[in-house]
Amino acid sequence: MSFSLRRNSAWQLLQTLSGTGTELAIVLIVAAIRPPAEFGALAVALSGAKLVYLLFEPRIHEFLTPKLARYLGRHEASAWACTVWSRTIEQRFNLGAFLVCLAVALLLPRFSLSISSGLFAGCACYGLANTYLKFSSLAVYRCLGDVHVAAWYAIAGGVLKLFALGVCLYGGTSIETLVLALALPTALVSWGHAHSAISRLAARAGHVVRTRMPRLRPANRARQMRLLASHYASGLIEIGHREMDVQLIAWLGGTAEAGHYRLAKTMAMLMLEALNPIVLLLLPEFARRMAAAQRQGLPAFVRRITLLFAGLGMVGAPLVLGVSFAYLSWFATWQFASWKPLLVLVVGFALLSPIMWAQAYLIAAGQPQAYLTASLAGAFLALVIAAVLIGPLGAVGSALAHCAGLALATCLAALVALRGVRELQAAARGTKIGSP
Repeated sequence: MSFSLRRNSAWQLLQTLSGTGTELAIVLIVAAIRPPAEFGALAVALSGAKLVYLLFEPRIHEFLTPKLARYLGRHEASAWACTVWSRTIEQRFNLGAFLVCLAVALLLPRFSLSISSGLFAGCACYGLANTYLKFSSLAVYRCLGDVHVAAWYAIAGGVLKLFALGVCLYGGTSIETLVLALALPTALVSWGHAHSAISRLAARAGHVVRTRMPRLRPANRARQMRLLASHYASGLIEIGHREMDVQLIAWLGGTAEAGHYRLAKTMAMLMLEALNPIVLLLLPEFARRMAAAQRQGLPAFVRRITLLFAGLGMVGAPLVLGVSFAYLSWFATWQFASWKPLLVLVVGFALLSPIMWAQAYLIAAGQPQAYLTASLAGAFLALVIAAVLIGPLGAVGSALAHCAGLALATCLAALVALRGVRELQAAARGTKIGSP
């Protein structure tokens, strides 16, 4: 990897450890202190609110990042205009999701006795604080090479949330008050994060700052709308992998079983967090390397990334399993039922880790439709397997379904991506695939 990619990956890792690590610490502490039924209700409420936000997630960073990677340094006005337009779309989707969550909270007593309206409303506030203008801002930081700024905001947010958690636990507050207390510092940090990103881009754009998109030809405008629709559709499909499994097991197995699965999935996701810093930065990196001057070196770059991901998977799996086993054995023994689904998820993630760069490649190549198709196939398979296995196997069945669906989606995406790499290399050489 280039020095800049290594440096930004290190900062991205620090941001991930501060953000996701804090979320993990909160989950582990609450799971160890609160009764399983209460923790299960919290897990289902957080998952339900997140599900709504995912329904309103336009995946704007996947649309914006390749454009900023191309426009910055060449056409600052277009970079600024695309960013303003993307932020406006994201902001409207964020607020729309929040309003839907509040409506769900009002109607919830008619459908659930285990989750209160106050708990779901608190989770809605926490969800808005976590997602407000988050992804368009991250796209700006990554393309400007200012990932360190996002990392410092994540560190500040983590410290403030842990402080709020400590105050609430010391005061013995209700679970509803705890969620609201976590939402307040999160909202302050998110506002600062978004404000800093747009200010830095405005300083870069200088006198060309404008608030309207440049006029596009009808064919180009239709293409941009198709790209947006494909990214959004991919997000809808991924809901099956990310949150629908928690809701399904809560429906078929109860909130306590859902809590065990949520805890297992949260700990297993540490496997992917080791890869995420690189995956997130690969999107602009792939976009730059697809330039004609660098295409011949693309296969070698992909091989290095594949080996790196495989190594991280081999190292991360035993570490995650060891730490998780110690936590479940010593600190949260009543949650030990999470161990078996955790084992299934960690093994599955480790086996798939070498090819988890494929999504970033397809998005950078302007082929979100290919990833959409792969995700749709994977989500359908996961849903079918979950419906069959959750009844007899509980959380283990849900973990098996999740791994099977993720495996199908990732493998299909990798096949398309590898073919794309070969085509770009052949085009750079002036030959066709298969020619001597």
